[in-house]
Amino acid sequence: MKNIAHRATLLSAVATMVMTCVFVAGRPTSTVDAAEVGYVSLAFPARVLDTRPSADTIDGQFAGIGPRPQGSTLQLTVAGRATIPLDAVAVVVNITVVDPVNPGYVTAYPCGEPQPTASNLNYTANKTIPNLVIAKIGAGGQACLFNTGSTHLIADIAGYFPGADALTPLAAPARILDTRPDGSTIDGVAVAGGVRPAGSTQTLQVSTRAGVAAGAATVVLNVTVDQAQGSGYITVYPCDASLPTASNLNYTVGQTVPNAVVARLSAAGTVCLFTSSATHLIVDASGYFADTSVVVPLATPARLLDTRLDGSTVDDLHRATAVRPTGGTYQLPVTGRAGVPADASAVILNVTADQTQAAGFITVYPTGVSRPNASNVNFTAGQTVPNAVIARLGSGGNICLFNLGATHLIVDIAGYITGPAPTAAGPSCPADPTPPPDGQGD
Repeated sequence: MKNIAHRATLLSAVATMVMTCVFVAGRPTSTVDAAEVGYVSLAFPARVLDTRPSADTIDGQFAGIGPRPQGSTLQLTVAGRATIPLDAVAVVVNITVVDPVNPGYVTAYPCGEPQPTASNLNYTANKTIPNLVIAKIGAGGQACLFNTGSTHLIADIAGYFPGADALTPLAAPARILDTRPDGSTIDGVAVAGGVRPAGSTQTLQVSTRAGVAAGAATVVLNVTVDQAQGSGYITVYPCDASLPTASNLNYTVGQTVPNAVVARLSAAGTVCLFTSSATHLIVDASGYFADTSVVVPLATPARLLDTRLDGSTVDDLHRATAVRPTGGTYQLPVTGRAGVPADASAVILNVTADQTQAAGFITVYPTGVSRPNASNVNFTAGQTVPNAVIARLGSGGNICLFNLGATHLIVDIAGYITGPAPTAAGPSCPADPTPPPDGQGD
């Protein structure tokens, strides 16, 4: 699996959910403006939905309500909770399926709008799978979650957009690429093109389609691999740039795997999708940023952390540091690296667990706060699993990465969000656990 993840990771997403074990939340959640207008990060992710028995949420609502039936739609109230204002237009949320009974998918869309032909999260039976969603808020301050297969659902919010002056969310997610023979798209373009060959690059027109404005700088996508014919990865990048050492999602034979992407568009309004191993591709768009005054994408993604022995990073720092021990926390400096300025308030990352040694999860959170009831990546032994993260920066421009279950970690950055700078100094991340003396461990 190592060679699959070697170009592993990229992009956006949000801190969220844990696997089937749960931390206790219930703390008050505050916000920090990421800009006078634009994106507002919560102090730490806040759980707003957990259908499992004896579950907890930030305010006790939408907790322990039982598995969602097959083909059902949950109207999830988000505005007015976890300090999300009533007039917010969109939220950054991680949605996780837990213990699904059968294969299916989840579609998030604004309540009051028709259910779109799009998906945010694809899953198989008995797997715990998270994915990032930037969800437009609909009627009644609610986002609707449709699920095709019976499953428990968890949702954690990391932040919100107070207005459309930065993010312009589409009325509903729109499919703009589907290579499957029976695929369909919003406008009949980029449809049924067949399996993408290994080593190929698909040029995808994004601007001027599905309501994405001409001249848009950055687009919010969900990219899905379907019917993969081998192990590989997908890299999404602007077509007027070189292929970077990073990727959006990793997959194995037969998998259906989604991941969120916040991608810079080329001058012609296109993105390129490089496919290392043959597979079908599906792409849905959910919104865009008209300029880079709030969300600033890097020219190409850059690697900040690679713990593998042959790992490399953009500045040769934080590499080859060995497998992370279970229960360990890695403190990763972000500002001042890969062009991220000292006044960045949040960053767009992709975090990958590679060569995992046991089932577990990763939680990304800012230095200076306690570890929240949320996580970014869930995994089982032997997996390579990425997920996107939009992470608020903490004191010193650092983030903490906690992992339950020993694993290598890879972190790539795709951009940053402007706003008030984090404090120059503050508490460090917790120390790693002390290993037992020889002969006294497991």
